[in-house]
Amino acid sequence: TGGTVTFEAGAVLSGSEGAIVVSDGGTVSAEDTASAKQVDGLISVTGTGSEANVVFAGSGSYLNGDVEATETGTAALTFSGTALWTGEAETGLTAYENGEATEDEIGTINLELNDSAVWLMTDSSVITLLSGNGGTVYYQDGGDALQVDTVTGSHTWALDLNYDDHSQSDMIYVVNGTSDSQTLVVKNLDELNSQMSDGDAVRFATVKYAGGGFQEGTTYYAANGIYNDALTVDYRTISEDPDADENYDDGNKPSQATVASLYGGDDATNIYLVKTANAELNIG
Repeated sequence: TGGTVTFEAGAVLSGSEGAIVVSDGGTVSAEDTASAKQVDGLISVTGTGSEANVVFAGSGSYLNGDVEATETGTAALTFSGTALWTGEAETGLTAYENGEATEDEIGTINLELNDSAVWLMTDSSVITLLSGNGGTVYYQDGGDALQVDTVTGSHTWALDLNYDDHSQSDMIYVVNGTSDSQTLVVKNLDELNSQMSDGDAVRFATVKYAGGGFQEGTTYYAANGIYNDALTVDYRTISEDPDADENYDDGNKPSQATVASLYGGDDATNIYLVKTANAELNIG
């Protein structure tokens, strides 16, 4: 509570109530890039002026725990090299969306992913900024969503998609998109392909101000006997999207009303994979 704590080198932190807990304008800083940081437990930052700035970069660095930043507190996390974060993130936006919190109870989580760092996202999450270059956002299970205010830099997104049951299909929601190249990995590509017929489309993202980072026309191939089926990235302005009313937002994801309020609008875009059956001979 209050005060400043600075770690000049590596650290091993854990705690049943939280590994790093900052409140009442306090600051925790652990920004050394050479030494390993191993954190087991919650990082919680609450209250105006409260900050946690933690860099996970040294060999063997990891965070095994959730991150919460509420009531205008700020958590700034950087993962580089082969650092791993296993957990979920919450800024208080979910409670605000549900009418359980006011706008001034929302905090800020800024996440920088670089190199081969991985965020293993264990549940639906909310962050403010995703930046850096490289790194992977890896959804642990189907049916989750990541809500982001702003994305910059190039990243890999590993999702489970489900044409038959949209509640079990992962989603990305972004306000400010990017033109920086993004890579989509469909973890269950063969299963998804088997669910779809020629011309079917499955949504994986909604972006209020899209930058084209997933690259319209990018194609992913799935073997189908002597042929390869193609699933191709397709950007659709919501106002012109024939599948706009399809509900992807039930289950463990924000409601349709929330999506329309935060990520909708005249310029908003839904991003799909569209199937072309028997697109080419499978000669490999």
